[in-house]
Amino acid sequence: MRVAFSWLGRRWLDASAFVAVVVLLGLLVHVVRVHRAAYSTQVVVSRSGGLPAFHAIAKSEVTLSRTQTVAGSFAKVEDTLGKYTPAPIAAGTVLTADSLEADPSLLADLNGRSILKIPLKAGVSDPDPRPSRCVSLLVTPRPDAKTTQPVVIKNVVLLGIRHDGDSTLASVALLPDQLTAIGSLLGSANVFVVWPAA
Repeated sequence: MRVAFSWLGRRWLDASAFVAVVVLLGLLVHVVRVHRAAYSTQVVVSRSGGLPAFHAIAKSEVTLSRTQTVAGSFAKVEDTLGKYTPAPIAAGTVLTADSLEADPSLLADLNGRSILKIPLKAGVSDPDPRPSRCVSLLVTPRPDAKTTQPVVIKNVVLLGIRHDGDSTLASVALLPDQLTAIGSLLGSANVFVVWPAA
């Protein structure tokens, strides 16, 4: 026993160094495991300029990339194809399940239409928050406008209404002739949403 203590006394520095190396190796392994867990291969937006709102995602617009793990992300490109985002998404963004929606009928309704945000009269509320239903827009000239007749634009796809302070904006999808009709009036008219009859 005395020999063992004598040996340990002579070798305490070596023993301390060995223990320190083992502890450091354990910490290094732990850090590597945590780092690997924090990164994974996920679907990200690769399209230059990002994805516009209400646009069906195509295979050429997304790619797999090893990035910091985001909850709800996709591991396969195929899981995102044909879906859309209600808001624009920047290039390099990891796509998540809660940022994408799938509604083929909505995308069919939007075919050939341009999406436009237009100011509405304050206080308008949206009785049905779901997109893809047709409404009409009543465009009434202001007193100082050159035109005096109101215009009704039918068959407009309403995508949503957003309140921002005192202003109210509607996202609508318009056909080319509708866009032309409303484009010359927006600066000098008030716009109201006319909901379809129940």
